[in-house]
Amino acid sequence: MTVDRTRPAGALRRPPTAEAEAETEAGARAGAGRPAVGLPRAADRWPPLLGAAGLALVAAWAGGSAYHQDLAVLFAVYALIGLGMYVPFVMAGSLSMAYGAYAGIGAYAVLVAQVKLDAPFWLGWPAGCAVAVAVAVLLGLATARLSGFFLAAVTLLFGTAFQRWLVASEDLTGGASGMAAGAGPAVLGWHPGRGVLMAAGLLLVWAVAWLVDRLRRGAWGVTVRAAREVPLAVESCGVRTRALDLLALATGAAIASMGGALFATFQAGVTPETFTLDIVFLAVFMPLIGGLGTSWGAVVGALVVVETTVNLPVLDDSGKLVLTAVVLAVLLVAPNGLLGYLDRTRRRFAPGAVRGGRTAHVADGALLRGTGIGKRYGGVTALDGVDVEVRAGEVLGLIGPNGAGKTTLMDVVSGAQDLDAGTLTLAGRPLAGAPWRRARLGLARTFQHPQLASELTVAENVLTGRLAARHSSVRGMAASMLRGLLSTATGRDECARLAADMGLDDPGRLAGELTLGEKRVLEVVRALAQDPQVMLLDEPFAGADATGIAAIMEAIRTVRRRGHGVVLIDHSVDLVASLAERVVLLDSGRVVFEGTPEECLASSEMRAVYFGGGYDRT
Repeated sequence: MTVDRTRPAGALRRPPTAEAEAETEAGARAGAGRPAVGLPRAADRWPPLLGAAGLALVAAWAGGSAYHQDLAVLFAVYALIGLGMYVPFVMAGSLSMAYGAYAGIGAYAVLVAQVKLDAPFWLGWPAGCAVAVAVAVLLGLATARLSGFFLAAVTLLFGTAFQRWLVASEDLTGGASGMAAGAGPAVLGWHPGRGVLMAAGLLLVWAVAWLVDRLRRGAWGVTVRAAREVPLAVESCGVRTRALDLLALATGAAIASMGGALFATFQAGVTPETFTLDIVFLAVFMPLIGGLGTSWGAVVGALVVVETTVNLPVLDDSGKLVLTAVVLAVLLVAPNGLLGYLDRTRRRFAPGAVRGGRTAHVADGALLRGTGIGKRYGGVTALDGVDVEVRAGEVLGLIGPNGAGKTTLMDVVSGAQDLDAGTLTLAGRPLAGAPWRRARLGLARTFQHPQLASELTVAENVLTGRLAARHSSVRGMAASMLRGLLSTATGRDECARLAADMGLDDPGRLAGELTLGEKRVLEVVRALAQDPQVMLLDEPFAGADATGIAAIMEAIRTVRRRGHGVVLIDHSVDLVASLAERVVLLDSGRVVFEGTPEECLASSEMRAVYFGGGYDRT
């Protein structure tokens, strides 16, 4: 039996399932009538401009009133703590509740510098940031295996313990009465007034919010947000998600410490009761009120919190009750926050390539080699002594019935599952460790069920793969953070072009709005952005239409032309046979046949596996 490799992709398409057709129709309806949008540049410019205008209004409102200046500085302190929590909580999905302690570290660092060391107050700012970062990293390492409620509970206990330590360490912190500076801050003999300090605090809030928002939209921020939703996919792109979490925690702690330092600088005093757990709980709600989609949401939320809990005299002691009602109203009416609601309203009325390929250096032509691969789940043997080899410039097809072990083989090769027996090498080097380690060696994969960050755009999802290809080390990720502060467009246009080449013409569209077939294509694009030596494709054609199938087939040929390898799993034997040079037939976790597509299709093993009958299983 021969296979016609010249047939168009559409002719190879198997009949779509009812679920795939329904999802395709739903996706078409979602996209109908919407103009194709490019990368959202204009929408990125208006928040800092409105933020500057809003903070100027706050400064004008405060004027020369001492009470109003106190409120303005309190708003700035709350905003900085909220921005500090925004990075690990909203961006990275880590609910650490120790940010009252980090703010306290910043405040006490300023006063210790002034009172205990007789040093300039401003030395306490970087010292507080450094100590807060160190504590955050140590606490992050200690709670690395915790998440959700357990992480929140442990870090809350840390905050409580830190407050008790401040009371007990009277020689250093002044104990329960706290610390106070005899005179206000001075810079080269100049003593700035309260109005100047207030304006400087508001300017600091604007600068930090602007920088955090640029960080969020840069390559590092996109990868952090993707890791929050699909950590396995990000690890498979070569990014160590734990390192991302630690960087996010450290960044947030430094920002929160600046909030405490601002308070101590303005008030020239602090007590252990200044930064209680109440502030931490309020900081959690700030981005929910203002909007999770931008760091400016934390600033807006801080303004609402101060206004409802402190400023409105008619509320007396019921400010927190009113704030609760405000939070509930926002969640019901504007679940994306106040800024999210405004942005949605604005949109409603608005008119309407990858880095050079890696060179594979392989002596014997084998890029990926597995020998005696074994995997067991309890008493079930999923893989039993499997030998597999992928050569440079080759497409290897893996076929077999459901439960044959195809996806399990993908999982153990990529590191998603541990290997129970056998060895793996990639380009002659041992292939072991977590998925991010293997991806750095040149391994990329897609998944049987697409692993995409639904709240990120098409271009941002591709950007996660590009970051892995260029900035996968901790030092590289830190450098990527700094580059993101300078330019949020790093690689975004390149990723958009790559997606467009594969038929995804709207790079600003959210991945959650894509049809199943488009999600398959997007996963392949993300894998291509890694510039892999070997690409593992797990059922990439499932749910794709003729256009998507043709695009994925061309991507596979592109990887092959670069001299790299592809492992292809799909239930469409025709599609696999049209692309693969060799085919491996799996059944019950064992290789029962290996050869060319023509030989496999004509074999008795093929007929026995798919149509029944016997074959020699020894």
